[in-house]
Amino acid sequence: MMQEVLRAFTEVKDQELLPCIDFRLQTAKLLMELGLIDDAIKVLQQIEHENNSIAELWYLFCFAYRLKGEEEAVQEAARRGIKYLKTVGGVEQARHPVTGEDLLPEHFHDVVQGFGVGDGAMREMEANDRLEEAEQMENLIKIRERLQKGPDHMEEEQAEQEQEQEQEEEEESMKDVSESGG
Repeated sequence: MMQEVLRAFTEVKDQELLPCIDFRLQTAKLLMELGLIDDAIKVLQQIEHENNSIAELWYLFCFAYRLKGEEEAVQEAARRGIKYLKTVGGVEQARHPVTGEDLLPEHFHDVVQGFGVGDGAMREMEANDRLEEAEQMENLIKIRERLQKGPDHMEEEQAEQEQEQEQEEEEESMKDVSESGG
């Protein structure tokens, strides 16, 4: 029976045919209680694709991965949850998983700390997010500079990259020859 329900949740492509998100969150909880953790994660992943700004979703991801003993996945789910919740600010749909009261992104930190994601790990996650954002910004700046220089410069740059790649391949083949004793 549960497998049929799960299949109905995960195989339906038309979102209008799916039960409401609250029902699916409750189903994920039930699946976890029954020990069907992987199935619960599938339901949660589907909800994530539909709406990743629900605090309870990320709490349940953390809980499911904790039940599986996958601590790195707990950390990653907490990091992603915080990232998405910060993106949307004060999320109307964010609710505490037990009390049902509003749960703002700041309070999500407290919730995930209950999973052993301490302040140090939170700071590391936030630093990694800032580094990722800086790298994305750097890439955007490079793209903008290339576009400003025009198509002629892009052809020159591509020729330079091809030449560098040929040099690297030549150096690699020379290294292989010297290592093989030839």
